[in-house]
Amino acid sequence: MLKRSGTLIALAAGTTMLLMTHNVRAVETLPLRDSSDFNLQINGEVAPPAVFGNPTWTSDGDFITINNASVPAPGVMGWENVFNSATGYTVELRFRIVSPQVNGTGALGVILSDSSGTADYHSLVITASGINGIFNDRDFTDGFHVLRFVDKPGSKGISIWLDGELIVEDHRSALNFQLNRAFVGRIGSALSDGVAQIDYFRVDTTGAYRPIPEPASIAFLMVGSLSLIRRRRCL
Repeated sequence: MLKRSGTLIALAAGTTMLLMTHNVRAVETLPLRDSSDFNLQINGEVAPPAVFGNPTWTSDGDFITINNASVPAPGVMGWENVFNSATGYTVELRFRIVSPQVNGTGALGVILSDSSGTADYHSLVITASGINGIFNDRDFTDGFHVLRFVDKPGSKGISIWLDGELIVEDHRSALNFQLNRAFVGRIGSALSDGVAQIDYFRVDTTGAYRPIPEPASIAFLMVGSLSLIRRRRCL
């Protein structure tokens, strides 16, 4: 089965795209990188050990399934002390919610922090419809989705892409723990139930990268650019 290529596409050599807009945001000018090239990776074929706590997950040789009710205490997978705030980082998670939580506040948790301090410790709880406190208008039970979290060099906020679309820019945390972590799993006792599956959890510690656009997005941007060019010629 073809998988784990993130949003990788083949771009014809020499192809140049002109984005004619007056509202290009800073994160939209970041370099592109597919998550298959990230330097730290957990893929679903093998269940990794827990960094902290007890494993709440198993692997069927394809996906990691996290069952929050399987053990009485939290447990996370990932890495510690890998980020440099002066460099920035990129994290991508491909997942789906199998069974929405009933008693807890979420079914899957992500912790991201580069130890730079104020507003930098991001403790994100993924629910069946979004991320607590950030957005709640999606359906994560209808199949696998891709979240990308990007922290620019020297920044304390993270920008979030969902399935290749930028939906949050420079989100700041209210937590100030001076810790250096990239974790996913059951991050607290509030995640007491719910089941999630992970296809991959990937981290790039070399910088901040936006996802490669899907072919449909590229086609849409090219049509928009051509329309603007024609309009200018008519003026």
